[in-house]
Amino acid sequence: MTRIRTAPPLLIACLCACIAVSCLLTACTSGRWPAEPVPVSLADNPDAYQAAAAPLAWQGNLHNQNFVIFGQDNLFLPERNGTVARLDDQLRLFPVDPSSGCQFAWADGWLFYTSGSQNSTVRKVQSDGSNGVRIANLPYQYLVADRGNLFAILTSTGQVMRFRQDGTDRTVLFDGFATELQYDGSRLYVCGANDQTGLVRIDPDSGSSEILLQRRVVSLNVVGDTLYFADPDDNHRVYAWSGEDRHDRCLCDLSLTRPFIVYANWLYYVDTDNQGRLMRLPLSDTAADLEQAVLVVDDAVASFVVLPDAVYYRRPEDNGVFRVPLDGGRPQKIT
Repeated sequence: MTRIRTAPPLLIACLCACIAVSCLLTACTSGRWPAEPVPVSLADNPDAYQAAAAPLAWQGNLHNQNFVIFGQDNLFLPERNGTVARLDDQLRLFPVDPSSGCQFAWADGWLFYTSGSQNSTVRKVQSDGSNGVRIANLPYQYLVADRGNLFAILTSTGQVMRFRQDGTDRTVLFDGFATELQYDGSRLYVCGANDQTGLVRIDPDSGSSEILLQRRVVSLNVVGDTLYFADPDDNHRVYAWSGEDRHDRCLCDLSLTRPFIVYANWLYYVDTDNQGRLMRLPLSDTAADLEQAVLVVDDAVASFVVLPDAVYYRRPEDNGVFRVPLDGGRPQKIT
């Protein structure tokens, strides 16, 4: 009879434990961080592009005035001289309105934007440049357009206003001093100027509100039930607030004094310690690892917006707009 040699029980137990730990580590490592964002082509998949672009215009891109925005198979942006132009899916530029324009919003076939001295008016125009008209004579910021209404912060008072797309029926939704505004398609999120105002969620139809946080936050990004923000009282470190347990947690030791944007589980930010380069950082449910940060734009970035196929940015002291594909590449001058 041939005797089969077996390993000692202790060795078998150790090997099993090592294999289990190895499998666990592999699973955690492979599933912890999101995959790199996959660009969505406007020319090849316009419906998917629109679905991805709309939340960006209502949320993170608002912090930089939506200076490039998607609407009706085109992108809209200001020329170097400030006039309004559109960019087609072949990156060809066409004039839209000779009026100066910035702080864009889009809905129902209309482009809305602030114009005039110190953005003292709100105008709207159709994508072909027709029917341009002024609809408000007051300075607004954080323009959001949806469901037949415009929502915005009245710059002079900090009130959050709702008015019709023709400028009529102005209603105050928030009577404190708001510094930021976000929209998730059904509710508004308002950042106040102090701890007492805090972070407030508002029903834009009824005007009813609830306080989510009683402290000042900045760079708010609404992503589903999670709110990302920087805490000025904690050296502007990045936090996430969960709608499930209504608690917030610090994600990492990253201080961001300039607006950031969250898209596809990645946080895009200007690295002020690296000559203003634009970076992105993967986000998990509970943390972010600075060692996982990826360079997106190897150029000095003053402000930026994220679209489903590319990042558009401006350089310091330069009114021009530049483009870098979402999956990387050399900057391309657009205006």
